[in-house]
Amino acid sequence: MRAACRSGLAMVLMVVLLWVSTAPAHAAVRIASWNLKHLGWNHDKDLEAVAQVIQRFDFVALQEVMKPAAAKALATRVSQRSGEPWGVVVSHTLGDNHYKESYAFLWRKSAVTNDGGTTVYLDPGNHFAREPLSSQFTVTVDGKPVQLTAATIYILYGDSKRDRAAEIRQLDEYWQWLGETFDGERILLGDFNMPPEDPS
Repeated sequence: MRAACRSGLAMVLMVVLLWVSTAPAHAAVRIASWNLKHLGWNHDKDLEAVAQVIQRFDFVALQEVMKPAAAKALATRVSQRSGEPWGVVVSHTLGDNHYKESYAFLWRKSAVTNDGGTTVYLDPGNHFAREPLSSQFTVTVDGKPVQLTAATIYILYGDSKRDRAAEIRQLDEYWQWLGETFDGERILLGDFNMPPEDPS
């Protein structure tokens, strides 16, 4: 992989989760989250190498999508590389007037179905710089369909740890909102800009 891809990969697997059950490993849905650092800007990102990594999973949440068309082009490239169709949904651009980006979900259609309900959180208290995105999916685990609401967030880095912690603490309210709004299981993926052992 090129250096640009390797540096992104270091941030990528901040959250890599397996959706597991008591079923054999082949029945699990492989889920990942990847901050692709300015996807869509021309920074010599090796998209072929990115597609090679993504095809190892069944569902991937992406952060720092600078151009929605770039996420759609990436889904096409993953489809070509894997030899099977992949779906994609991209949020509208989020952020302030100076800096805007989107979120995206990519999924292998043979393992995951998008059921719609794609929603950018309204954020009534205006707590998030980039409001989280969620969408509803059905995954098959051990031969049985499971409803899953997937959500993704990119926590503001800010000027200090305090800025990050404020958004992270607000995730509790968002998590409750997801449970009240959508049926089934929930999963929150993203770039939290904080180590998992931090109290926030």
